[in-house]
Amino acid sequence: MGRMEHLLALRLLGTAIRGLPICLKQEKFSGSMKSLTMLILDGIAIRELPLSVELLTGLVLNLKDWQYLESLPSTINGLKLLKILNLSGCSKLENVLDNLGKVESLEELNISGTTIGQLPTFIYLVKNL
Repeated sequence: MGRMEHLLALRLLGTAIRGLPICLKQEKFSGSMKSLTMLILDGIAIRELPLSVELLTGLVLNLKDWQYLESLPSTINGLKLLKILNLSGCSKLENVLDNLGKVESLEELNISGTTIGQLPTFIYLVKNL
């Protein structure tokens, strides 16, 4: 997937993909995908997000129905302009990191259909949520 500097949205929902494209795994991919604002990865069979996800600057992140997702990378707090995080249907996800409280731009968090047993404490700290 060479340089995609003008790509606004990447949708991989419902595919049989078992690994993210190399451009999403690279340590410094933000230059090649600097315009990406929407990453839709519904229902794919991937177990974890790469740590490099923090390099994206503004984003709607949709991870709906990731059956194998057990945790989010600690670097997710680097998504300073993250507006929407959809984790609905991530049935193995047991908790959301409290460091998401550093994502001040978060406006919507969907944790329905997860195994999260209590509201994360950061919910009370994020002013736009």
